[in-house]
Amino acid sequence: MRLPGRFSTGKPAEPPSKDEFLKRVGLAIEDPSTKRKAKIEDVQWLTEYKQVMKEIGELVYTVHESVRSKDRAKELPAFKEAIKQLPRLINEFKNIPEPKTPKMQKIIEQQGRGLDLYLLACSNFAEALETSNGELAGLAAKQISEALDLLELMDKLSTAPRWR
Repeated sequence: MRLPGRFSTGKPAEPPSKDEFLKRVGLAIEDPSTKRKAKIEDVQWLTEYKQVMKEIGELVYTVHESVRSKDRAKELPAFKEAIKQLPRLINEFKNIPEPKTPKMQKIIEQQGRGLDLYLLACSNFAEALETSNGELAGLAAKQISEALDLLELMDKLSTAPRWR
């Protein structure tokens, strides 16, 4: 007797749609227990944080999908767009007023490091694609995976990206 959801069919699970991915990111941000106890400044912080993280999530999803396509004509523009957009998003992220709780401060610090690393990884990956540098591509793939872990976005994509 097989239990549903306990055994793999051998096929990798399909990643969620963009809407489903962004919904998961949003749900991870909103903790109902914090909302009940939230002060006005906390609600403002959460609103700003959620907006920036949504934009970051959209960018990450676009890059992820371009890599999954295995089409260099899609990959390079996606990485270049990420390189172009990330400095603005990192600046917006850093300009969000600091949260009050030590736990959230630690999470925000970790995610800030993840954003910086993701920008570096996208730059490295774009350069690797332009120069056909497999070693640099491998380094960039590791950096992207680590950055997504720091951003806590990796588990929102139901399968890990298959970086080449």
